[in-house]
Amino acid sequence: MKIHVGFDLTYESAHSTPMIFMLNVHPSRAHDLITPDRLRITPSRAISPYIDGFGNKCVRILAPPGQLRVACDTSSLTAASRIASTFRLSSMP
Repeated sequence: MKIHVGFDLTYESAHSTPMIFMLNVHPSRAHDLITPDRLRITPSRAISPYIDGFGNKCVRILAPPGQLRVACDTSSLTAASRIASTFRLSSMP
């Protein structure tokens, strides 16, 4: 089964604001992704990616005053779809 994962977030701030986003698929599930889960940040900003103590992918940015848009779209295969593809339908109860 294919699962669509995505979001489109808008933030507004009066001043430059440091932000940390934890919006990516966990690295242990990255092999399930059909397309990479890259963040699209508008207006374009320098990002500082890192892995936290729990293994989560994090992105640190300095948001500008005004609006900031963060979006992502990706697709993933579920474990059930990988397993199901290895069995013949006729062999299942």
